[in-house]
Amino acid sequence: MNRITNHPRLNFTVVINPASGPGVEQGPDSNYTREITKLNKHANVRTVGYVSTSYTNRNISLALRDIETYSAWSENSTIAGLGMQGIFLDETPSQYQAASAIFLDTLADSINSDTGFGKDPFVSVDSLMFQIVTFLCPPFQKYPSARIKQQVFVTPLQSGTRDRRRTTNYK
Repeated sequence: MNRITNHPRLNFTVVINPASGPGVEQGPDSNYTREITKLNKHANVRTVGYVSTSYTNRNISLALRDIETYSAWSENSTIAGLGMQGIFLDETPSQYQAASAIFLDTLADSINSDTGFGKDPFVSVDSLMFQIVTFLCPPFQKYPSARIKQQVFVTPLQSGTRDRRRTTNYK
């Protein structure tokens, strides 16, 4: 917390992961509750909920349920300040497949249409897919529109080569 407080002009994105996702309870345990409310008091902090996609092999209804659970935290009337500002989608594929694109698009639609994340929710994918893009091109980390218009897939760098990024439009 000291770094957040000591660097008010530096923005922090904090991934919240109580139980490989939000868990089965209505809200996080008391330890998470205490710390999330502290984090959300800082203007330079964005808290995002962790959702596994199992490389888009996970049952999509379970991933959607995790998104809905995180969204509902903002409406917790007994504990103010639990709301997430978006979702971090972990374990995303590194190669384009139409079925994976549809899976991720469905999740992004849910995140962007769910009012519990605010009017401009943050959608991020794991570092495997965006290992280069995240470092070199921060705008690719965020998709503020209602639908993901482009999907960026990164192939690993080989020694001595530069960014080998490929953009695929699927909508």
